[in-house]
Formats: sequence, structure tokens, C-alpha cells
Amino acid sequence: MITLDSYGACITGASFIDDLETVLKNSGFRDINITPKSESKKFLKDWFKNIENFIVSANIEAVK
Repeated sequence: MITLDSYGACITGASFIDDLETVLKNSGFRDINITPKSESKKFLKDWFKNIENFIVSANIEAVK
């Protein structure tokens, strides 16, 4: 069952892309590639008005 708590738990761990890249670099990762998924905007629109402009799912690849 999807609840507001489950939405909140998902968003709570969110980071700005630049901040995430910095954390990965500082943790010894290289060749970092963070690619937002355009399809995430489609389902985010159903959560709250305009939230898709602030939150996105992404593929994250890096080498350690």
C-alpha cells in the first residue's frame, strides 16, 4: 500500500546531483556519471503539483 509516509521515506534520502557527485568523489569514486531519468517526471506529477521540477530518479554509475 502506498502512503504519504512511503513517499516521505523516498524523498528523505534525496540529494542534489552536485552534492552527490562531490560525496562520491570524496569517497574515492571516479568516472562518475549521474543521468536523470526523464520517465520519472511522468509518475512524480501524480504525487504533488510541480514536484517533478525538484525531484528526479537517476542512474548512477562510478568506478572505485
